Amino acid sequence: MCGILGIYSSKPNPIFETVQRLRKLQHRGKDSWGISYFHQGKIHTLKKKGMVEELTKQFPFVQQTIAHVRYTTSGENKEDEIQPLTKRNISIVHNGNIPIFQGHDTTKLFQMITPDSNIEASLIHIMNTIVASYSLLLMVDDILYVVKDRYGIRPLCIGERDDKIIISSESCALQDCKMIREVQSGQILKIDKQGIHPIYLHPNNKDGICIFELMYFMNKDSMYRNQKVETIRFQLGEILAKKETLKDKDYLVIGVPSSGISAALSYAKLLQFEYSQAIQKVNQKTCDRTFIVMDQSERVQACKKKFKYDSQKIKDRKLIIIDDTIVRGNVIQSVINELKMMEPSEIHIRIPSAPVIDICQLGIAIHSKEELLMNNRSLSDAKEYLGVDSINYLTYEELSQFSPDSYKECFGGGIDKDIISV
Repeated sequence: MCGILGIYSSKPNPIFETVQRLRKLQHRGKDSWGISYFHQGKIHTLKKKGMVEELTKQFPFVQQTIAHVRYTTSGENKEDEIQPLTKRNISIVHNGNIPIFQGHDTTKLFQMITPDSNIEASLIHIMNTIVASYSLLLMVDDILYVVKDRYGIRPLCIGERDDKIIISSESCALQDCKMIREVQSGQILKIDKQGIHPIYLHPNNKDGICIFELMYFMNKDSMYRNQKVETIRFQLGEILAKKETLKDKDYLVIGVPSSGISAALSYAKLLQFEYSQAIQKVNQKTCDRTFIVMDQSERVQACKKKFKYDSQKIKDRKLIIIDDTIVRGNVIQSVINELKMMEPSEIHIRIPSAPVIDICQLGIAIHSKEELLMNNRSLSDAKEYLGVDSINYLTYEELSQFSPDSYKECFGGGIDKDIISV
């Protein structure tokens, strides 16, 4: 699960703009970042480990760039795996994960495209033989290609501004653009000086968006299918409220920042419970996604430093804490431990998603069921393990508002055998 960005312009523009837009995708990965640009007949590539930095030296004005922020789901975050990957006149960035490949999937994918090959034929071959998951941007000399797998697992959209065509994993990096629309599942587009040209559309495409994207990963201000991600989270909070058994109006609802807040607000509003943002991020400007930290001990330490609490609002209150999901349980356990020191009278946990009970093979780094809080645990078991007064989730069936083709493997939805067969 990464973030990709591309810009095609009819006139030269500063690379600084690519960096600024890439920063808006930082929540999608912070292991490494990189940019490729076409200048004076050649592709040049800059890439580094860590989070996106300001450019410290002068770069030329250019017309074409592609860029990437990485959250490592395959490979080992080695230097030669940092994207974009470049050879001669071709550069590629990839968001997704391809389970039929062993090792670094983007490298294996790139090996299917050679500088001397028919690029468009190669991309159609990839589309027809590899089901998922990949959203790709490919720079071939001064031409950009856009590719989204036939299931549409990872988001990808296009916007236009003045002389530019901008492609991004999410529309939060396109907020100053017009004509923003989704790249279709199974679609290959070519962008050149004459504009956008459809090259191919797979005849058996599906609306298979990963719903973990909509619940957690995507920025709340991004759009999907003409609907704000925040609105989708509001709706999940309302579903959660409609099944609530706690009716005493004396409860205080708190949303866990940042992606738990939208559902918490709609949940509290529907039940007419008091709401307070008594848990806040320590640093509002940093990427706070502890889920995407690779090392477990680092995740635990990051969770402890993540939030600050308003103890005066928490002491002696009956609390309902709402987070978007629980995966390994590091964040919610840290929150509960901190809250208990402030002496609330009750702590109840509510989650506007189904329990995460299985691995993900298509772009989220959940590799083992054993790392999951709800693996082989009932709600009663989870309540005892976390030391809270109650815990409740939505059920898998209550996710029916999403497309029936949407990807739900981590919630127990399985995976199409075509995706994992060679």
